[in-house]
Amino acid sequence: ILAHSRLCLVALILVAPVLATVAWIGAVPTHSYAQDVFYVLNGAWRVMNGQAPHVDFYSTFGPVIFLVVALGLKLSRLDIQGIGYGIALTGLLVSAGALRLASRRLAALPALLLTLYVTLLCVTPYPLGMDPSRLSHAMSYNRIGYALLCLVMVEAFLPARDSKRFAWLDSAITGLACVQLLFLKASFFLVAAALVALSLFSNRRKMLAAAATALAAALAFLAFLHFDAASMWADLRIAAAARSDGITPSVFFSAAARHWVDL
Repeated sequence: ILAHSRLCLVALILVAPVLATVAWIGAVPTHSYAQDVFYVLNGAWRVMNGQAPHVDFYSTFGPVIFLVVALGLKLSRLDIQGIGYGIALTGLLVSAGALRLASRRLAALPALLLTLYVTLLCVTPYPLGMDPSRLSHAMSYNRIGYALLCLVMVEAFLPARDSKRFAWLDSAITGLACVQLLFLKASFFLVAAALVALSLFSNRRKMLAAAATALAAALAFLAFLHFDAASMWADLRIAAAARSDGITPSVFFSAAARHWVDL
């Protein structure tokens, strides 16, 4: 217990300055994709005024990113700096999940590094794949999505080193992360579902905990959408059709050629 407490304390010392900096800076000087930031702010404003994505306005994204930013705006009393507050709070929850999963599967140092990595992945204010100097909160939903996918991967493919009490909580984190991905950006959910399937999720108790948590979370999000799953499906079909027209074999092989070193 003492060792775990020390691990949590060191993780807090590493993560807290990152989250505090993100919250303190708030809305960074936007160098790239400013229109994306305003798209999210517009959705958050609509959510604060009682509207729901898909139901009351068209959206390619689910309610998660709008709720994150709406919470930040609420805390900042409608100051645009609140976008940093919302992302910092999201980073706090994601880092807590990462520490919980990593501490039961890895030695102390790798667990701390993984927790810090997932936190930075979630909150760093520049679009993934671009130069870090190109500050922007644009496409923050992609960062949150990848961070949640990290949690799914850790729980699915790294076996726990012990069978302590509340072991079911790890599977509950996976179930919750998968549903959040579904209502964040559906393409991330498809990847998460494939990862869970590939992990041979054969433990009955783990499956039950993940399924129960996922069901409860899904019902909560559907309630927010007035249980209008048809409207959500219609928006996602439009988005998928638009995206699929731009994905051709030449685009795929061109991207693979540009990033062959990373691959």
